[in-house]
Formats: sequence, structure tokens, C-alpha cells
Amino acid sequence: MNILILLFIVLSILGLIFKRSKFLTSIILFFIWILAWNESLPDFYNYQVSYLNHTFSDLGYGLLCSIFDNLGYNYLEFKLIIYALALYSLYNFIIKYSYCCSLIASLYLINFSILDIEQCRNFFAFSLFLNALPFLMDRNSMSSRIKYFIITLLAASIHVSILFYISFLLINKNSLSNIKCVIIGSIICFIILYVASGLLMERTTLYMQETSSLTKQLVVLTFLINLGLIYLYDKRIINHLALRSVSVSSSQKPLLYISNGSQMVLFINITLIFLLPLVFNSLSFLRLYRYIGIVNIIFISNIILIKHKLFDGIKLYIYAFTYLCIIYAMHSTSLVTKVVPLIFYDNILLNSLVE
Repeated sequence: MNILILLFIVLSILGLIFKRSKFLTSIILFFIWILAWNESLPDFYNYQVSYLNHTFSDLGYGLLCSIFDNLGYNYLEFKLIIYALALYSLYNFIIKYSYCCSLIASLYLINFSILDIEQCRNFFAFSLFLNALPFLMDRNSMSSRIKYFIITLLAASIHVSILFYISFLLINKNSLSNIKCVIIGSIICFIILYVASGLLMERTTLYMQETSSLTKQLVVLTFLINLGLIYLYDKRIINHLALRSVSVSSSQKPLLYISNGSQMVLFINITLIFLLPLVFNSLSFLRLYRYIGIVNIIFISNIILIKHKLFDGIKLYIYAFTYLCIIYAMHSTSLVTKVVPLIFYDNILLNSLVE
């Protein structure tokens, strides 16, 4: 068996067993970085040409390419550097908000890592957004919202689709009364995205041809099930904290996330419902939904640590598995037939060690 496949299986299982190990979390994320040592992936050549010619339309990413190219880094070295920074941001977010950090790292490895290796620029943009999200979830001051706006705008300069997340500024985690503002804000973000990036529309035809109507219907079902689960868990958290009179201190960060962040996660998922029309037209918008999956899985996994019931753990794995099935189906069979074999069997680092 290929050593990378063996390590993938072993680390996935270890993360599911030893749920709270920071060391194992770092090992899993480092392994994902090792998987990124690849020059044969479908998008690599086009990105390499754009990197050398500095032709990216997203200003922030284009500026980074220009800087690293002038410093003498080739595209693979540039990709590995920004991917390492992205994984470090993900590590910090997981450690800050999750009780079971290595479990989350394992679920990320299984569900999301392969796509993020292939779509490195999108993932780097989302990792910057992860640095903005705490300002929205943990605080409610004007200064924190300004910081959220600036960092999200910076992330959008790497990939314009991240602009949609600016609509989260209109969310009031203590009330549903501002839902009209969220709808208006989402519509405005849609308009900005379509005007700012013709690239999103250029890929529509190919996307529509490769994605079956059944898969799109399943995506709608997944959206609605996800929203229902988040709502039910949110009610359960509120009831549990009220019945137990749980006192949350700043040192109990996951509990702080549960008590302060549950409404925010619920509203984020409500806002994402407005992505549905765009999900049918562009794969970029599906990625916006996929990336929030790591936030949702952290939120739901923390519930396991409250109740300590086996059935809750099973529900978490089923919930994570729905992300895996729908996301991979939406990216067509080419992901499994082309990208996965290349990642495991054409790794530059492994091949150089074997030789």
C-alpha cells in the first residue's frame, strides 16, 4: 500500500480515537501540507503560468505572486508557503474553539483537505477570513466589526467570492429581528460579486454540464438539513446551560464559543441559504458553503463534550459524512478519478525520498 494512503488512514483513525490532542492535531495538519507537494494537479499549470505572468485579477493574490516571484520563488514554493500559512490559521481556529481539536483535524483531513490542496487560493482566502471571524463571534463592538470588515476585505482580495461573508456584519446574534438586513446585505453582495468577477460566470457552462440535477437537489436538501441541525443544537445548548446554570469563564474557550457563538453560527447558516440560487450557477459559491462546514462541525462536535453520549458521536460522523458526499458529488467524478490518485501517487517529496 502507498505510504501516504496508509498515513491518511492511520491519522484519520487516531484523530477519531484521541480527540483532544494538540500534538496529533499539528501532525495531521503537517501531513496535509506534505500532501500538497504536487505539480501534477489539474489547475497547477494554469496557476503557474498566471504566477509567472502576474495576470491574476484578484489584486491581493496578484500582489503576493509578484512579490514572491521577484524574490526568486517558483510557483510550487509559493504555493507551499501560503498553504502552510493557511493551515496555521486553521490550526489556531481549531485550538481556540474546539474541545476535541484532533477530532476536528481528522474530520478536516477526511472531508475537506483533498479539495483544499487542489483549490489552494480559495483555501488561503478562507484562512484569512478565519482570522476575522472571532471579531464577529466573540465581540459585538463597533471596533471589532470594523476589524472583521477589513480582514474579510483583505481575504476577498485573494479570492473575490469571500466578499459574500461581509454580509455577516448585519447579523445580530441576539435577535432574529434583523433578518431583513441580512437579506438586503446578501443581495448587495451578490451584485458586487457578479460585477467584480466575470471569471465566476465564465465557468458556469462547464459547471452546469458536469453536475447532475439529482446532485443539485441533494445540495438543497443538505442546506435545509444543516440549518435544522444547527437550530436544534442551538436550542439544546441554551436549554442545557440554563438547566445546569453553567458558568462560562474566559478560560473555558470552547464553552465560551458554545454560549456566545451558537446564535452566530445559526445566523451564519440562515444567511448561507441565500447562496442557493448561486450554487446552481457557479462552483465558487458552493465553496463558500463548504468552507463554513469546518465552523459547523466544530460547533456540533462541542455538543458531544457536554452530553458524552455515543449516539451524539455517531450523529456527528453522519453529519460530517453528508458534507463529504455532497461536496465530492458537486465537483464531479473527475475529483476522485484524477485529483485523488495524483495527490497520493505523484507526490514530489515522497518520490524524491524513494529515489
